[in-house]
Amino acid sequence: MMENNVEALHILTFNPQSGADSISRNLHFQGLSNNWVRLVGSCNGLVLVVNDENIKFLINPITLKYHKIPTFDLAIPTSDSCSVYGLGYDFATDDFKVVTLSRYRRRIDSTFVDVYSLRMGVWRRLESLPHHRVVRMHASGVLVNGALHWLARKAPEFSYAILAFDLSDEKFLEVPTPTTLDNDNLLFNKFLALRGCLCMLYDTLENKIYIWMMREYRVEESWTKFRVGRMDLEHGLVPFCTISDDDIVVNVDRDKLTVYNMKEDQWRYMKVDGITSMFERTGTFTEESFFSYVWQGN
Repeated sequence: MMENNVEALHILTFNPQSGADSISRNLHFQGLSNNWVRLVGSCNGLVLVVNDENIKFLINPITLKYHKIPTFDLAIPTSDSCSVYGLGYDFATDDFKVVTLSRYRRRIDSTFVDVYSLRMGVWRRLESLPHHRVVRMHASGVLVNGALHWLARKAPEFSYAILAFDLSDEKFLEVPTPTTLDNDNLLFNKFLALRGCLCMLYDTLENKIYIWMMREYRVEESWTKFRVGRMDLEHGLVPFCTISDDDIVVNVDRDKLTVYNMKEDQWRYMKVDGITSMFERTGTFTEESFFSYVWQGN
């Protein structure tokens, strides 16, 4: 899925024969306006989106059903705070959960952790994150191995750390970073899930792009680094999804979908029928859902 600069949502259908071409379709939800501003998570056929009133919705892009998530009474004011989100499925309780990490913009002494249960229809506030672990407020949680992952900085050195929120026991744990990761030489980084593994994409001061892949979860020695062929970028690139074991679709400079083949180290531009303007944000989902609740829409 993607959102373009007119705040509309589109769904892309990839062509398995070509491995690159795709068709775009604009999504219209009964009773809802096209005022989306963020696409912040996806899991098992459901997508978490936020509109310009900071109201969160779980949507099903295939059936066009949706569920409005109620506002949490304890949520800190959006005008003076920043937040990141995550969506995941808890197999232990047969439940989808929305996780929000929030903090005040001028204070980093604590990060509030709020969890919404789709099955129960209620929010809960958990124990705050300790002050020495500051989650970077620019990316959604990446779901791997039953946990949502965010990049954080640890005091006093403010070195990089990976925080994982286990959706079953609702506890945070730390995932080891690559031992050779150069904390002072990173310009851009983002988590993604490839082949069921946690991966980190980052840029360096030497204008190089790398992907680190954790082949065995929480095993530090299993991190493997891949060099990504360089492109001339103005606004950078953001990973979108995978269409094969070796092909990654990335959003390049906010307006071009491009396929990168990790095995051959080659780029190719993707033709997308139905997109006529620049898109700002992208996300991905798989066409499946384990169960349904009370959904609105067509």
